Amino acid sequence: MGFQSIRNIWKTDRNYFLMVAAVGFLPWILSGIVGWFVADYIIGAQNLPAFQWLFFATTMFTMALGLTPTTLVATLAGFLFGWSGFPGVVISYLGAAFIGRLLGIWFNKVFTGSVSFSNPQADRLFSKLGTKPFWLLFFCRLSPVLTFALTNAALGRMRFKMQVFLTATLLGMLPRTALVFFSGTQAAAWSEAIRSGEDPTLKIIYLAVFILLSFVGIALIVKKTLAKMYTTES
Repeated sequence: MGFQSIRNIWKTDRNYFLMVAAVGFLPWILSGIVGWFVADYIIGAQNLPAFQWLFFATTMFTMALGLTPTTLVATLAGFLFGWSGFPGVVISYLGAAFIGRLLGIWFNKVFTGSVSFSNPQADRLFSKLGTKPFWLLFFCRLSPVLTFALTNAALGRMRFKMQVFLTATLLGMLPRTALVFFSGTQAAAWSEAIRSGEDPTLKIIYLAVFILLSFVGIALIVKKTLAKMYTTES
């Protein structure tokens, strides 16, 4: 798929790309402000009855809406609850993924008026990718660059079973989640948890590894799918 093909897709399906950018990046920018500001209030309310379940129920929806970074939730949960809170993170992730999948489809319908591409080449590509989506979903979730909400919106036009979506989402997010959760458990104060999770050397190393793995994985999957498409057409 060359530059001209991508340009044609942009012309016919511009609303799709604008929708993905809005849903994926704007909440991510806002969460950098809202997330850290609210964190202090959450820590102050941790002695409330049933606080742990209230925390995970709330963050499930905020993650689904793209208002809270998944890594922030994991770090905060590790700091507040220790490893006993890890199952809650897993459950809230699954709930957020389920809601996020439904929202991704809905966003496509509302903001673009369709759940399919006007460009036939893009539509065939997504259709082919949707036949075996597990590894594509896995590498998308593994990537630190592709945000939770962005992936939900971008893949809202791809058809696959919810069970596959949830399983690949959970397994793809667990490596990064475990790292930031651990940094939260080791901190004596919230500011220390943030510093632990943002250690320059460690951050560069694990970000580089996850970015490389996810990029190579996604690129190989798309390349293989395109090759099959062109072989079938010829």
